[in-house]
Amino acid sequence: DTEQAVCEIWAQLLNVEASQISTQTDFFELGGHSLLVMRLVTRLNDTFAINLAIQDLYQQMTVANISRHIDDIFTLHASDTTHSPAASDFEEFTL
Repeated sequence: DTEQAVCEIWAQLLNVEASQISTQTDFFELGGHSLLVMRLVTRLNDTFAINLAIQDLYQQMTVANISRHIDDIFTLHASDTTHSPAASDFEEFTL
């Protein structure tokens, strides 16, 4: 589950137990700072194989909001690939 994975990453970066992190607690309220946000973005991108930008996180610094944003990326990506034409859908022609 995305929230669980995000929570584990926060716990590692903030050096707290995952059980102490609420899905609604702000990252900065737990001791996060701008340098940790950069590390957080790197960890999230590596863990989920996505390309989040730092500004994506500053607007939603709770586990719940970040997880929802990541899930939305996966949903958007899945819908993009299901509607993409296959190579076999195109006609072949000679120039």
